[in-house]
Amino acid sequence: MVDTALARGIAASGADIADRAQGRFLVRDFLQDDAIYPNLVMNPPYDRDRAVAIILHAFEHIAPGGRVAVLVNADFRHSQERYPLFIRHCPELIIVLSQRPSCPPGEVLQLYGEQARGGGSINFDWIVWRRGYLGPCLHEWKLPELPLLSTATQMSSVRASTTSKQKVSLENSRATISGTS
Repeated sequence: MVDTALARGIAASGADIADRAQGRFLVRDFLQDDAIYPNLVMNPPYDRDRAVAIILHAFEHIAPGGRVAVLVNADFRHSQERYPLFIRHCPELIIVLSQRPSCPPGEVLQLYGEQARGGGSINFDWIVWRRGYLGPCLHEWKLPELPLLSTATQMSSVRASTTSKQKVSLENSRATISGTS
């Protein structure tokens, strides 16, 4: 994530509870971190209780108007135990990744390196919260690259609003569909 941000000219730094990047990033427990950040982007551990604790900690350590973006298993949203998280902290945006990313566990990457990556087998979502946000939660579907379409008509995502007026737009294409539900 850090390398992608830096490649796009976005100031970014990284940290993890274990050194999985050959010393490139700080090693620390985020739950012990008291800094305030403008934005946080993370892939919390798949231990759901720990993930919720990390997300709640992030909410307390984000600047006003800042965003917390987490990459989680899509099933993360489907739980009675996490219902309070989503009711107390309404996400601004949920991005459904239609093409499964390859995210092997850190210990697998440490052992085998980048060759451990392959075709993804788990559904993932990006969930984005913005501090102070009170609006509706938008859902966006990130479509895989479609090599048969020209660049001018290639669809990169579909965004659907959860408001009473349903609006679907195919971004980066020529089509826009609007209607009422």
